[in-house]
Amino acid sequence: MNRMRYGVVLVALGLAVICTANAQAGGQFCVRNYADDNGNGLLDADERVLNSGVGVELLNSNNIVVASTRLQDSPNAELGIVCFQGLVDGRYSVLVAATDYRATTTNLFTQTVSASAVPVVVEFGGQPLDVPAASEAAGNSLLGIDLQMSPAAQRQMIARVAVSTVGAGFVVIVMALAGVVVFQMRQRRRATPLRPVTYQNTSVRQMDEIPGGAPTPIKPNDTNPMRRIVIDDDLT
Repeated sequence: MNRMRYGVVLVALGLAVICTANAQAGGQFCVRNYADDNGNGLLDADERVLNSGVGVELLNSNNIVVASTRLQDSPNAELGIVCFQGLVDGRYSVLVAATDYRATTTNLFTQTVSASAVPVVVEFGGQPLDVPAASEAAGNSLLGIDLQMSPAAQRQMIARVAVSTVGAGFVVIVMALAGVVVFQMRQRRRATPLRPVTYQNTSVRQMDEIPGGAPTPIKPNDTNPMRRIVIDDDLT
């Protein structure tokens, strides 16, 4: 009996230790920061993670800042990761601020955190300020010609664009004319009337073309298109 009581106490103590450890561990909300050099909003294989220059704030469900840190102070800074640990279950948001980078993704992430679930990891992309944004790059070009090129290079590029445009226009015109010719030829064929068949008296042998059957005379007024007229050999 005493042994059973002793076993129950040990099991209870073990469960208490496990529950306490889980409560201390809590949920995790992490942000991975990377340099989005091409500005496509995705972490590509050839892009590096950021190790500094990023600050992150943690907000609770009431949008109140409950914690904040800097990327360079994170123990996982080499991986570009900032984590907030020991969070109770609930809905949280992280706000990312990067002074040396232009955000190419959203800088506000809202997720549900649970101690029994895997850590939440979101990705923040920042483009270095010395790299022109996509909109700025588009503003420096006209019809695909970089306005920052030298005048000689611009003239050469304009000549290439002009030749390509003229060539494409010529091909379109030729194809349009060919289509018109084909259409007119088909219309003429449809409009050509059929010549009437003239039956003569005894100089024409009229045969009934019936597969598998013997030729039989037909009447002169028979207009069946499946008939054919065979001209007599001695007709001149």
